[in-house]
Amino acid sequence: MTHVLHLLVLHGSSAAASPLDATWARYLETPPPRAVVLADALSARADEVTSSLDPAALAVTGPVDVVCSGGGNLDAFYMGVAMVLARVEAGSGALEWHRSAGASAGGMMSFELALKGERLTLEHHLAYGVLTEDHPLHYALMPAAALTQDRHWRDMAAWQTGTYADSLSTLDGRVALATACLAPWPRLIKLDAFTAVDHQASAAFMATGTLFQKVEGLWCTDGGALSGPNMTPLFQDGARPQVVIDLMRTGSPSELVWSLRLSEWVALVERGQDAAAQFLQTGAVPGGRAITLCPAGSSTRGNVCRD
Repeated sequence: MTHVLHLLVLHGSSAAASPLDATWARYLETPPPRAVVLADALSARADEVTSSLDPAALAVTGPVDVVCSGGGNLDAFYMGVAMVLARVEAGSGALEWHRSAGASAGGMMSFELALKGERLTLEHHLAYGVLTEDHPLHYALMPAAALTQDRHWRDMAAWQTGTYADSLSTLDGRVALATACLAPWPRLIKLDAFTAVDHQASAAFMATGTLFQKVEGLWCTDGGALSGPNMTPLFQDGARPQVVIDLMRTGSPSELVWSLRLSEWVALVERGQDAAAQFLQTGAVPGGRAITLCPAGSSTRGNVCRD
């Protein structure tokens, strides 16, 4: 599942600047007040959810890797999960988050969290929700909304890798972005080095979640299709348990994949927070497989966990 439906391959680089684009550029530098207020509320809620957990009674503890599927703007669920996992790690230390991997939206958010940190990543996504709410005509039709978001995600890719250029090396070996590249036939490539001379981090960021992006001399596309039946590019070394997040099993409206709707995105962050707390407490979440644990040493052939 692609993060966005990129209908015009070069649209992101050739489209003329518009007032909407200029507003988004301002939001990247300074998120609007409404996004900041919502981020405050979601952060406070994550603190509250985490404080209710007893570190001594958790079912999931110790070192883990985190893998997230594709799912477009359903990445709100991943954000909610990540907020709780990070607080448990920083608080009691009962959990140790080592590496992240993902395809499409799951890869993009893994990259953002590692590079920009939780707070700015949260504010940027909320800011985009404000943008879509304030300019509804640009997002009335799903294909147009997806195309516009693709262009704006390219702006964000360039902004964040430029702003945090000195921090890119800290992602090497810690974040893996799944993409499908023509070499010469489609094959899954996991990009996990962002400071090599021939490896542009912004291109890698887009390669996991758009239709066509050139990276490392290859034409690549969304990595979800080649990341197994659930679009989850699992680590293959079995080094530690993997917390696996399947965005397509959250039970959320499919329309949210293609267009970021602010109120629904916020609600899904909250659901992710609650699901993460229950997962840590019991090792499972009710009603499906939105969050599962792949034990260390499990076979992950075909990006399917067989414990």
